[in-house]
Amino acid sequence: MLTETLIKKTKPEPRRLKLQDGFGLAVEVRPSGSKVFIKEYRFDGQRRKDTLGEFPATTLADARARTLEINAALKRGEDPRESDLRHVNKARLQQAQEVAATEVIEVPHERRFDVVAEAFIQKRALEGIADSTLLKLRWNLGSLAEGLFKGRDVGAIKPPEILALIGEIQAEDKIEKAKDIHRKLAQVFDYAVGLGLIEWNPAQMVRRAVVQRKGGRHPGLTEESDVGALMRAIRLYPDGSGQNTRAALLLSAYCFLRSTELRGARWGEINFEEATWSVPKERMKGHAGVHIVPLSRQALAIFEALHGWSPQSGQDALIFPMSTNADRYLSEATLNAALRRLGYDTRKDHCHHGFRTTFSTNMNEQGWNRDWIERQLGHTDKDDVRSAYNKARYIEGRRKMMQAYADWLDKVAAKTK
Repeated sequence: MLTETLIKKTKPEPRRLKLQDGFGLAVEVRPSGSKVFIKEYRFDGQRRKDTLGEFPATTLADARARTLEINAALKRGEDPRESDLRHVNKARLQQAQEVAATEVIEVPHERRFDVVAEAFIQKRALEGIADSTLLKLRWNLGSLAEGLFKGRDVGAIKPPEILALIGEIQAEDKIEKAKDIHRKLAQVFDYAVGLGLIEWNPAQMVRRAVVQRKGGRHPGLTEESDVGALMRAIRLYPDGSGQNTRAALLLSAYCFLRSTELRGARWGEINFEEATWSVPKERMKGHAGVHIVPLSRQALAIFEALHGWSPQSGQDALIFPMSTNADRYLSEATLNAALRRLGYDTRKDHCHHGFRTTFSTNMNEQGWNRDWIERQLGHTDKDDVRSAYNKARYIEGRRKMMQAYADWLDKVAAKTK
């Protein structure tokens, strides 16, 4: 059994430590130094790991009490997440609506939420967004403009009210809908800030409360043991097709680029002397600008081996051409098909895009600079000029991070149960 003294005395290490208590409760001591209570259990055949709070703000007694509540819900056959969220968020929403009802005053036309929302929708229409996107925008904002927020002063809508609204939707397990409505609300409030109607965005204040379901449409492995098993499986991939699929999967793990960004690679993009891969903006999502990938020793070695094997190694030659047509790169289905051949369900376990989830989750948990992580994922400014200027931003920090990540992948791959 744990004690608070033991938790306090435990020092962080380069990898996550898990201190077991009992009944599925444990404390994760992360490399960043944070100590987080987690509760592990199974519901409806699925393994879950819920975060109960960070020590010492959350005490050991609090975590144990919540653990007993979860176990009681499981015995009743209830989903602990759903029952808890419904109870908490219905109370929050009711309280927020009661507060709002006491604040009914004459609101100037230009400050009404429904008026601001409609102006924002018209602005987006003038920007030429797709009809389907415009329809979805109008649908999501319209329900609020004609319902909960109708006639309300845009400056009187506070974070607890937004949190209650999002929480109510999440409690119904409509996670994507909750994320979408939160995103649209944040855009409207940003627009109101730009108009000078408000000074800050209340939707951004509750951003951390919006559930980010791991994987979502792009499942990815995150546990050390699972990632290690995946790396071992990739290294043993029976690549006799001549398409260098094993190398493409390994580079996907070490560099975690999107599928087209990786498959369309040409030799002119690889700088062996500087150990960098420059992906042109035409292959980047949103054409945000050239994306520089610092190459770890492991990734560089793979490229060097490929270069020696490749029948075509000119600047414009494809690194991953089709076996039947050297002018076309591997099909989009190839890498996911390879993962399925290794025994992974690409809809539930791990897909090609999931390598990005693996990187992001583990490097964030290890305490690496979030700006470096986001930049390396290619989450850059959409302004082409600014992106081009900043293409090498944080390059030295990112180089260290990429090598550390490659070393971590090798380390977990070397561990066998």
